[in-house]
Amino acid sequence: MRGLLAAALLVSLTPACAGAGSAPAARSPAAPAATAGAGHSGAGRMSSVCGVTPAVAPGTSAEQQVAVDPQVQLGHARRSYRLHVPVRYAAMQPVPVLLDSHGYGGSAAGEEKGSSYDHLADRDGFLAVYPQGLTAQDAPGWASAARLDLGVDEIAYFGAVLDQLERQFCVDQRRVYATGFSNGGGMTEMLACYLSDRIAAVAPVSGNYYLAARQRCRPPRPVAILATHGTADPVIPYAGVSRAENPGWPLLSIPDFMASWAARDGCQSEPVTFLDSQDVTGLRWEGCVGGVSVVHYRWNGGGHALPAEIGGDPASEVIWSFLASHSLLV
Repeated sequence: MRGLLAAALLVSLTPACAGAGSAPAARSPAAPAATAGAGHSGAGRMSSVCGVTPAVAPGTSAEQQVAVDPQVQLGHARRSYRLHVPVRYAAMQPVPVLLDSHGYGGSAAGEEKGSSYDHLADRDGFLAVYPQGLTAQDAPGWASAARLDLGVDEIAYFGAVLDQLERQFCVDQRRVYATGFSNGGGMTEMLACYLSDRIAAVAPVSGNYYLAARQRCRPPRPVAILATHGTADPVIPYAGVSRAENPGWPLLSIPDFMASWAARDGCQSEPVTFLDSQDVTGLRWEGCVGGVSVVHYRWNGGGHALPAEIGGDPASEVIWSFLASHSLLV
């Protein structure tokens, strides 16, 4: 993280699903419709391997190591991530993947413990993956201000993680999703920008969206996105950070961030309100190219966290249901 945000984030570490740890209702998302216009041929990338003994036993979690290029990984030849395999995993049945990235100063283990995604993975049958950031400055985090930032190529790391999962598990390559909190939310959006051929939909939470990085974000296809942010976030302000406040690393306001994605996805310029509660306002941009969804949950008066509930449902359940409703065409 940069400048004034780094210290604030270190003293405001909140799990991505804080307050949402209760077991979600036993309700599975509907089968996804393929996102029109989101074609991906898979050329140059191997198909997922089915029928092999899983590297991690079903119903358990473990730390995994993946080989990376040390020249763009601060000298590291290997990086780690945590993986939870659903309890009913079957080696011949393709399963979705959810990447859940921790915030600045956090960890993969902390993100797994603080979220509800292991429970949802067991219930709905997907691989829950918790990537681990490097310490490029003074705490673990994500170099998410550019494609190559602070000497780190995060996109290459995430690509290597997906490659390894596809070698070791029966992965549904049409249904790979990403979410993340704070700095991990900013990283999640970077995946939409630079890995849209592999990521079907994203759902950043309380993300830091650097203005310079967003100007270079030109995914080759429309990408479905759901972004949640508190209007009283003291760490990553809803109104953004101006150049006057931080000349080197200004942040987009959340309304401008959402408008930028609506424009990228060819949506109507003004959103419609589909949820209007005291705590959370739901905004949706319609008419997007290829039928993708652009949705914003504005947590009214909320801070640097995820609300416990959205529209009466656990927030993690709402996020997963959104993601699981999208898939790539192959």
